[in-house]
Amino acid sequence: MGVNTIDNQWARYTAGFALAAACALSACGGGGSDSNEAAAEAESNGLSSDWAGALSVEAAAAAGVPRGGYQPCTQDNEFALVAGVPNDYEQTLVNRHVDCRMADSSEFKVYEYIQPDPNSGHVEVEIGTARVRTQLATYGNSNVLAKTYRFRMQVIEFTPNPNYRGTNPRPDIQLRPRVSCASGYNNSTAQGCSETPIDVVASTKTLKQWGPQQEMTVTFSWTKDPNTKSDWEQFLVYMNNFRYTLKGTPYAAPLNPGGDPIYNDVPSGLSYPPALRCDRGVAQSGTKGCVFTDAAPVYVLDRADTTLTEAAEHIYEAQNHPDDAARSPGKFQLKAGTRAIPADAVKGINALQRAKSERVRAENRERSCQASDSLFLTRLPLYTSASCAANPAGCQCDEYPFASTWNGGAFNPDRTSAKRINGAHNNAAGGGKLTNWYRTERVLDHSFADDQQTPPGQLPTHVAGDEFWVHIQ
Repeated sequence: MGVNTIDNQWARYTAGFALAAACALSACGGGGSDSNEAAAEAESNGLSSDWAGALSVEAAAAAGVPRGGYQPCTQDNEFALVAGVPNDYEQTLVNRHVDCRMADSSEFKVYEYIQPDPNSGHVEVEIGTARVRTQLATYGNSNVLAKTYRFRMQVIEFTPNPNYRGTNPRPDIQLRPRVSCASGYNNSTAQGCSETPIDVVASTKTLKQWGPQQEMTVTFSWTKDPNTKSDWEQFLVYMNNFRYTLKGTPYAAPLNPGGDPIYNDVPSGLSYPPALRCDRGVAQSGTKGCVFTDAAPVYVLDRADTTLTEAAEHIYEAQNHPDDAARSPGKFQLKAGTRAIPADAVKGINALQRAKSERVRAENRERSCQASDSLFLTRLPLYTSASCAANPAGCQCDEYPFASTWNGGAFNPDRTSAKRINGAHNNAAGGGKLTNWYRTERVLDHSFADDQQTPPGQLPTHVAGDEFWVHIQ
C-alpha cells in the first residue's frame, strides 16, 4: 500500500474562515472519527464486546465481507476441501482468527499385531486398506499466543483384506496429528510451538460417519532479536502426517523389542497451512495475540446504526465519490471464490494502513480539519450533514481516511474527505471502538517501532504495515 488518502470533492465550504477559530479540538472531534485513540490505548485489554459476528461463512461471503468472531466452523459446508496446493488458504480462511479446512489422507494399510505363541515375536497382519477425511477448525481469541485445533475424522474408504482371518475385521482406527512448526521470519531465536498430543478416532464399521471431535491447543513462543524493534514472529503449523494404530493399542508397533520403535504414519492431506503471525505489544502496548495475516481485516459499520449513522454515511460517500481521483481508499471487495481474501483491485493504493504514531495522527487532523487552510475550510461550499448545516453545538469535523492511517489528509489530501457531522456519531464510529478493533485484528504499523527513534517534531519514515479496509453496510 502506498501512503494514500482522500480528497472528497464533496467537501464544500460556505461559512468562511471564521469557523477555523471555532473548530478547536473539542468542537471538531480532533479532526477525525478516531480522535480518541490515544485515550483508548489506556483502556482495558479486554476484547471489544460488540464484535461477535454470528453470520455463517456462506452468509458472510454473500455479504461481501469475512464473518466476524472467533467461533469455529460447525457445519460440513463451512469446511473447504483442500487441493494440496500453496494457496489452499484462500479457500480455507474464514477471517483473521478462524481457518476451516477438510482433507483426505493417502490410502494406508490397517494392521493388527498378533503373537502366535508366547515364545514367538509379534506378526503384522493386514486387516485392509483405508482412507480418512479430516475436518480441522483452527480458531481462538486474538489476545493469547495460541490457537485451538479442533479435529474430527471419518473413514471414507475401506477395502477389507480377503485373506484376513482375525476377529476384528472392521476396527476403529486411532490417529494422532503430528505437529511441526516453521518460523524465524523476524530474526528471532528459540522459536517454538508446543501442544499436548490428542488421539482422534474414526471407525471402519460405518463409512462416512464422523467420529467424536477432539481439540488441542498449540502455543507459540520466541525470543526477540535485540536488534529487531518490532516484537513479532510468524509461524506455519504443519500437520502433514498422522500416526495411526487400532483404537486402544500403542502407536509403536511391537516388532522391534528393545530397539528403535516402529510407527505407522500416513500423509494427512493437510498441507500448506495459513501463515499465523503473533506479536507482543506491537498491535497495542501491553497486549499479545496471533492472527492469520492473509485474511483481510475489515472494519464494519452499519448506516442503520443510529448511534453512528452520519459517520458511516460520510465514509460511504467518500468511498463512492463519482470522481476516481477524489475517491477515498479503503472500500473492501472479496476475491472471487474466497471468504476472507481481498481482491487485487482493493490492495495497494486502494487499501488503508494504520499509523500508530501520534505525530502522524496530529498531522492528519491539522491538515484535514484544524488548520486555517484545512481541507474542510478551503473546499467550498462547506461539506456538512443536514443536522450540522447551521453548525449547532455538538458538531465536529470528521475526516476519512481516519487520522490514524498513513492515508490521511497530511499524506494524500486529494483522496481525503472532511465533513462536519454529529459529534456523537463521529466518536461512536471511531475512538475506542476503532482502537479495540485494531487490537482485536492485530493490525500492525511497522513504522511504529522506528517512530520511537524519530527526533521530536519529525515524522517517522513510513514502513509498510498491514492493509485494512472499511465496509459500510
